[in-house]
Amino acid sequence: MNTKLKRTPGIYIAGLNGSGASDIGLLLATTLGWSFVDLGQRVERALAAAAPAGSPKRQSESRRLETQTLRECVRAIGNGIPTVVALEGAAFTVQANRDVLTGSGVAVWLDCPAETALSCDAGESPAEMIARLQALATLKREAAAFAEIHLSVGDMDAHAVVAAIMAHSAIQ
Repeated sequence: MNTKLKRTPGIYIAGLNGSGASDIGLLLATTLGWSFVDLGQRVERALAAAAPAGSPKRQSESRRLETQTLRECVRAIGNGIPTVVALEGAAFTVQANRDVLTGSGVAVWLDCPAETALSCDAGESPAEMIARLQALATLKREAAAFAEIHLSVGDMDAHAVVAAIMAHSAIQ
């Protein structure tokens, strides 16, 4: 394990919808014997109490809670609790989140084909789908620039992805 991870034992995994970040994060944490946090689940629980569905403040409250919860995870990691954290795909695009994560472990981006990510929200209009494709392209560019590990997961199963992450020089 590299010296950066020895100082701040955190691995932060994000990817497009359908990339398997939560499942891969859990498997990686289990393999390493580390704790696991699904940040999206924590934020959803907190969001349900803070801003009910349909609330106009729900999106901004979601981003605020995401950054707050991420800070809490990074603090725990800084206190010596090795943790793999699964993040929402857009987490790396938020400057406040990148600031929190910088220097606190290794960031991993799981890239999957656009068809996989788009298939997660069937029933969209063509205009909505085009807008989402453009947003996906932006996400991919920003996440690729921030992440130290960038994997194209395509048809890889979770075990192969975990092996690829563990074999990467940013981990070893």
